[in-house]
Amino acid sequence: MDTTEEPLRKALGDMLRIGVNARDDATILMNVSNLIRRNDCLGAVEREFFVSLGEEVPDDAVSPPSWGASAPEYLRQFCKALRA
Repeated sequence: MDTTEEPLRKALGDMLRIGVNARDDATILMNVSNLIRRNDCLGAVEREFFVSLGEEVPDDAVSPPSWGASAPEYLRQFCKALRA
C-alpha cells in the first residue's frame, strides 16, 4: 500500500476509526454500509417508540431526541422521551 493517503480516504478512515493498514475501498465502503444499516435500525426504533399508531410520518421527520446531540446527551433525551 502506498504510504501517502488521499485526503478523502484519510478523513474517512479517521472518522470511521479504521486502522491505517486497512483503509482500502472495500473496508471504507463496508463501514459506510454498516452506518446506513445502523441508521435504519435506529430510525425504526425511534418510529416504534415515538410515532402514534396510524400516524403518517415523512422519512425526514425528527424524533424527540436530537440527532445533533452527543451520544450521552442523545441517550438522556431518548430515555426522557420514553418516560414521557
